[in-house]
Amino acid sequence: MEASPYPEKLSQAARLIAQAERLRLLTGAGISRASGMPTFRGHDPTWADYPRRRFATYRGFRDDPVGVWLWHNWRLAANLRATPNPAHRALAELEDLWERLGRDFQLITQNVDELHQRAGSRRILELHGNAFLARPDGTPQDFPEPVRLPPPPFPQIPMRDERGRLLRPHVVWFDEGVPESIRRRALTLMAEADLLLVVGTSGETVLARRLVERAREAGAEVIEINPAPSRLTPQSALSLTGRAEEIIPKLVSLVKLELRSSPG
Repeated sequence: MEASPYPEKLSQAARLIAQAERLRLLTGAGISRASGMPTFRGHDPTWADYPRRRFATYRGFRDDPVGVWLWHNWRLAANLRATPNPAHRALAELEDLWERLGRDFQLITQNVDELHQRAGSRRILELHGNAFLARPDGTPQDFPEPVRLPPPPFPQIPMRDERGRLLRPHVVWFDEGVPESIRRRALTLMAEADLLLVVGTSGETVLARRLVERAREAGAEVIEINPAPSRLTPQSALSLTGRAEEIIPKLVSLVKLELRSSPG
């Protein structure tokens, strides 16, 4: 297993990507770290100051909707101060390139921060929802008509819709599961892949590991980009260890060179 982003390893990854007709990407919190967004695992101080059980679970929301909405107000304000980093922008460029080539591209993200969208990505499946949206409490997680939240500070705490119904953030909390309809869609997309690029996810969630397994079962090569080995590293044909914001722009530039030098 190769695990260093030396030039030859980047070139190898670029060659594999350039050959892909059905390219899939799976991104996690690590891709947004350089934008100033805290991750949910490891030693990030956010979760020392704001414990998950109280602020990022449905049980916490049920017990203290005011507290959760105050936390979400702070969290969304921090999100809006963040900007897409070079990794987000390079993946949006890759999507544009695949569209021009008439190839199949899909980005599947565990993130709720909309940084991919702000960088220009369009073909996005959000596994864990979207922090900028809300839905009435008690509605299913795949509720088809979530409302767009106003920029913080919110006009009222807790947030309610025009009918006076209590709203909840349209995200998957730690004590909830990904909606089955979204889970099935993600698995279907992976089953169609011939190459999967995994960026910034530790593979700690069961679904992330299952998505990688599904891609491999379909015969897809897996390339991982992470700052350290993860639970997905053994499943990867090639693992590049380093920061996404440094590796991905170089990788996309090499992909473009590979495509220009390819016959036809």
